[in-house]
Amino acid sequence: MDIEYMARALAQQAGQVVRAHPNCRLATVRLSRSLRESWLPSALVRSGVPELEFVFVKPAARFGLMAWGRAATARGAGADRVDEVRAAVRETAQVTAVACDAQPRWLGGVAFTAGPHGHPWQEWPDAELRLPRWLLEWSGDAVRVQLTLSATEAVQPDLERRLVEEARRWREDNAAQILVAGGTGSRLWPGGQRERADWTQAVSQTAADIRAGHYDKAVLARSVRVTGGGVSLAEVIGRLVTLFPEAHVFAMRQGSQWFVGATPERLVSVSGGGVNMDGLAGSTARGRTEEEDERLAQELRASEKNRAEHRAVVDWIVETIEGVVTDVTYPDHPQIRRLANVQHLYTPIRGRLAKSASVFDLLARLHPTPAVAGVPRARALEVIARRETFYRGWYAGPIGWATPNGDGEFAVALRSGLLSASESVLFAGAGIMGDSHPDSEWAETIWKFEPMLQALGVSS
Repeated sequence: MDIEYMARALAQQAGQVVRAHPNCRLATVRLSRSLRESWLPSALVRSGVPELEFVFVKPAARFGLMAWGRAATARGAGADRVDEVRAAVRETAQVTAVACDAQPRWLGGVAFTAGPHGHPWQEWPDAELRLPRWLLEWSGDAVRVQLTLSATEAVQPDLERRLVEEARRWREDNAAQILVAGGTGSRLWPGGQRERADWTQAVSQTAADIRAGHYDKAVLARSVRVTGGGVSLAEVIGRLVTLFPEAHVFAMRQGSQWFVGATPERLVSVSGGGVNMDGLAGSTARGRTEEEDERLAQELRASEKNRAEHRAVVDWIVETIEGVVTDVTYPDHPQIRRLANVQHLYTPIRGRLAKSASVFDLLARLHPTPAVAGVPRARALEVIARRETFYRGWYAGPIGWATPNGDGEFAVALRSGLLSASESVLFAGAGIMGDSHPDSEWAETIWKFEPMLQALGVSS
């Protein structure tokens, strides 16, 4: 897309929109073009510019969002953090003038639980969505450039020149790269004897509690660290896109840290009244051959532990969305979802959004699901707080986008890590049932770390 043409068109739109809505404080305008080449790889190569804020890509679906800068921020805290974010988004929408074909998207997510958040999550709020200044949206064979700016700026005579300068900066091929710990010269700290002993005790006690009937399931997680070296953030994201095209690949900046991952699990998507959710629980590794792969899949289907864990997730989702989603349908038996290094039991759940409901209602109800917390949820959260030895922060929380009219899509931030120049902290968990064994659950976390270790160029 020609930068001068884009800047001129957006500047003209912005001025027209503001003059037509003299009381607005923000203006959102958009320019669409057909793709003549593959947009995504070239955009990722250039993602090292300092202004980059957010990436959310579904390679197999040919959809992606990349954002630079911030026009507005909506934050929430405590138990009502989703409702507070929704209120801030609606308030901003009332003073935003929107060009007829534009669609403001708020990008961000929600922490696993309300804070306070300890190391390394101190800079991260309980919930935050951002309305970006620049948004690139990739959809099929088209790319759209969307700009949101203040009403005052929209009528400045030199707007076109300043937009050209901005666009050239983030389109520059040799832009300064953002480096995070990983790659050549880095070191993996996988957890020593004490961490293994703590894990064994936590899993054993949790499984015993479940057998005694105190609760049905709890998900326990652990973390590992990578220090030293230096690998570009663009390279990390690019590897995740290449290795895990079926996943939701995401990256979000907060200060000097980046929360990055490639998650197989969609929490919820809402579009035009249609609702889609994923029931995802029960896991096994991939095989080295087709025969081994299918054998492992059959063992996963036959596993009483995994089938019970999966069924609990599906039943909970269906019960939780009652009254907000109608015409709910899902298959009787789970499917197998295969990613590069893992296979999951998977049940797609579909429905229609009830009148006056939105993606925020589903976000508040569904998070956290039994797939990342447990059953019953309140008791499982108590177990997690008592037995995990690190702060989850935004790990296993929802991350994605929403619009003021209630559409949106959020994935569950799994297979992820919090990356910075000094250290990259990676997270993985396992669902604990009554027959869980500490060694097998530890092994499950090891291959769940693999996506981020591969992306960072670190050998496990």
